[in-house]
Amino acid sequence: MGMRYVKSHRGRSTLLRVGFVAGLGLVVLTTFPRETPASVEEQRARLPPPAQCTNDIEGTWLGLRWSSHRRPPEWYKVTLEVRYASPESKTDLTGSINVRFWKGGAEAQTPPSGCRYGEGLIYQPAKGKIIDGNIDFEALSWQSAMPGCEYTAGYYLDHYTGRIDPQILEFQAVNNDGGLAVNEPTVFRRIKCADVPGPTAMDVKVTPPSFTPRKKWSCH
Repeated sequence: MGMRYVKSHRGRSTLLRVGFVAGLGLVVLTTFPRETPASVEEQRARLPPPAQCTNDIEGTWLGLRWSSHRRPPEWYKVTLEVRYASPESKTDLTGSINVRFWKGGAEAQTPPSGCRYGEGLIYQPAKGKIIDGNIDFEALSWQSAMPGCEYTAGYYLDHYTGRIDPQILEFQAVNNDGGLAVNEPTVFRRIKCADVPGPTAMDVKVTPPSFTPRKKWSCH
């Protein structure tokens, strides 16, 4: 999901303070990973059953990720609305990427009705391609979309890539938003078809192996 950012300003420091901070940063850099993503199994367990549809791509795809490494921890509910760009096309996609984010611990996986500072809903029109089961879906722009909860800070545009498994109607995606998100993992499951008013649950056993995205190391 697109990483948000805020501006910061730093004053001048003495040479002694610079040396201390640099040394401390080196210790943190070599000791703690900046991000320890939730496992695929953990993300998958939070999702509702998949929907059986007439094709492998069109519909509503849901991902629910808890970023426990953040302070405070944050939840991201990412919804992809995916359609073919035209009736004739079998590769070009259109749709949107909606991201609802809020602060909370492991038990707070349902978004609150309201919001606090730094929380909200981002709407991103998107386009993409599907070729041999490989999906590439990227946002084109973004806007705050939650009434009464205007989000005004910056936001990097999401760009998800992955391979759809038609047997379980999932794809294990990574997000590269051109900012802080580098191969950030999210499991998406299709929960609603494009051609029916609601989801039709499938009884499937999900046992594909998990993957571990590249970890990032930083003193930030």
